[in-house]
This record gives sequence, C-alpha cells and structure tokens, in this order.
Amino acid sequence: MDHDVYIAGIYIWVENSPMYNLVNADLFDLLESDIHHFQALGKVVLCGDWNARVGSRPDYIVCDRNIDCLNAPDYIADEPCARKTLDKGSNGHGLKMLDLCKSTSVRIANGRIGSDHSTGTFTYACSSGASVIDYVVVGAYDFNCIDNFVINPFNEWSDHTPLSFSINCGRMRGSIDSRYTRTDIKWNEALRDNFRSGLIARLTELNLLVNSLDIHERESIDDCVNKFSCILQEVANPLFSKTTSHTNKCTTSVSDNKLCKKAEWFDAECVEAKRLYLDAVKKFNLSKTDENRTSMCTLKTSYKQLGRKKKRNFVRNKVRTIENMRHAKPRDFWKLFTKKKRNNNNISL
Repeated sequence: MDHDVYIAGIYIWVENSPMYNLVNADLFDLLESDIHHFQALGKVVLCGDWNARVGSRPDYIVCDRNIDCLNAPDYIADEPCARKTLDKGSNGHGLKMLDLCKSTSVRIANGRIGSDHSTGTFTYACSSGASVIDYVVVGAYDFNCIDNFVINPFNEWSDHTPLSFSINCGRMRGSIDSRYTRTDIKWNEALRDNFRSGLIARLTELNLLVNSLDIHERESIDDCVNKFSCILQEVANPLFSKTTSHTNKCTTSVSDNKLCKKAEWFDAECVEAKRLYLDAVKKFNLSKTDENRTSMCTLKTSYKQLGRKKKRNFVRNKVRTIENMRHAKPRDFWKLFTKKKRNNNNISL
C-alpha cells in the first residue's frame, strides 16, 4: 500500500459506568486527538465495542460545501453516503461518536460495505432489546482498504456478535513451506535471582524515571512507560529470550473430542438446555424479531442458571465425598492427588 495502516481496538465504557467516577476523562476527546495524530502518518481503522447507538443519523455534515473566502483552499466538503441499519435508536455516546466522525472525517463501515451493506444488522442483543453498538470505522475515502467485512451470527459465547474484516495490502510471495525464525520470551524460575540482580543494577535509571514523571502530561507518561519497558526488555531478553526456527507447513487440526472435554457435572439435562438455547440462537440469526430475541435470552438465562446450579451441587458433593474419604479411606484419598504429585515432587502432606 502507499500508506501505513493503523488499527485501534476500541472499548468505550457505558454511559453510567462507575469508571467515570474514578477517571476524569472524556474517552471521545482522547480518541479524537489520537485519530488526528495517526491520520497524519497513514490510514486509520477503528473497531470494537463503542457502546454508542447512532441509529440512522448521518455521520457526515449534511449539505456541506466549500464556501469561497471562508473555507481553507484545501478544504474537502463531506459527501453524502447512505448507510443501512436495523437500529433506529440513539444515545449520548452515539451523538458523541457522530461528532467524532464529522470532526475527523471518519465513517462507519457498518451498513455500507461487505455482507452488511444492505442490512445494517444488530451487533448486540439482550433481554431489554437489540442494537448496533459494535462498529468498524475508517477514513471517509479509505473504504477500499477494507475487504471481507462481515457481521457474524450471534453465538453462545457473548451477547455481542463478532465483527471480522480484512485489510487490503500487498502479500509476501514465496514458498508456502518457507522457514522463518521467531523469538519467544519464556519465564525461567531458575534465573529469577539473575533477573532481580539485573533490575537492581538499573535501579538508578528506574528511580530517575519515576522522579521525572509528570502525571499531568500525557507525553511524559507515555515516555516513562516506553523507557520503563525498554529497561525491562534489556534485562530480560538475554535471560529469557529464545530464537527458534519454524516452517509454515499446515498442520492437521485436532478433533473436537480432544480439544473439548465435557465437564463431569454437565449431564443430559444440561445438554438438552444447551440444545434448546442454540436452536433459539439460530432462529434469531435467521429472523431478528423481538419474539425470537426474547426467546433466545430467556433460554440463555435458563441454560446458564442450570449450569451454575449443576456445577455448584457437583462441587458440594465432591467436597463432601473427599472429606469422608480423608478419614475412612486415606489411601484412596491420597490417590486423588497422584496427578498433582507427578507435577510437583515436593507436595507436602
């Protein structure tokens, strides 16, 4: 590509989050400053959970035009750009997000490109409703750098849907089995004292960093963190880094049975509850009606509550069994921990 691409992962606290009582900062103002900074270096892509509902409101200046003698010579007027969305509501964060888009010339990709260009489907669903609060945002003229944009179906792991996309860029050409080297960092308990001695030797520099820190200046904090990280790396890398050679060969995937082992407490009742919940998830993905959403959330709550109840009862019965075995059958009691003993020869009675 002609320019570098800077990707930011976004999480904005909800409007009533207790974090706002602890941190006196407007995340949208900080984000606007960062966008302006990185736009001067290349293209900017922002993606994640914004907790912002913008509805069908425009993220560009309506009826914008270049006015002689008022606008700068290089001023580029906003162009109308249609966007689809199933979410018609908005909130305070949504209004701030729209102001951010207008002030930094970035646009929402949801409902405009990829498989979502004609639907603008929901990205979040709970018992109180469904909305669009997860977005991919790019520069107004940078949509061509985004490819394969997909809002994936709802699943059992989250109330949010995964958003996926690709970055259009030049690919390195070469053998698919070409070898490469990689440096890994792995902690070694035997070298703990060496690492500690290395940090003590740099104590003067660390104290100087802390003493020169201005907590009211963002640049000072960033500089302190960078220098602190460099000192840690300079001490740790000679001790814990290891360079290995690898090959890009594809490996056969492990079967699901080996990857996922069912918990002992997950009985037939749990299996049935999970089946009903997943069926409701599939139904909501096919037709995002209020009825299907309510059914999905109700069955999800029942499934999660049943799982917690089964696990709690299992643990309680397991503890009771172990307690009884400790006095009645100490030999069997000790056998329960043989696996742990293999991993740690110094396990105490």
